[in-house]
Amino acid sequence: MSSTLKPQNRVWIELERSDDAAENHERAALASQMLARLGVDVDKPVWFSEKKKRYCFTTDCAGTFVESVDNGHWFNLDFLADPTA
Repeated sequence: MSSTLKPQNRVWIELERSDDAAENHERAALASQMLARLGVDVDKPVWFSEKKKRYCFTTDCAGTFVESVDNGHWFNLDFLADPTA
């Protein structure tokens, strides 16, 4: 039996990485502000880890996060567009 996966409504957000840590922190702060406007209700949706030289994206209200190896993260549009979420 073959199964068909339902397409997901997702949007990719990618941040350029610089050799200057201050620029990376600033980009992460701007991305966090944008995500807050879209309804992402966590303290720090995006930040830059100087130790690992990667952007980190918070994935839930419990503070779980992913370290991005490719400077970006997929966000669920169904969740972001849901006013009751």
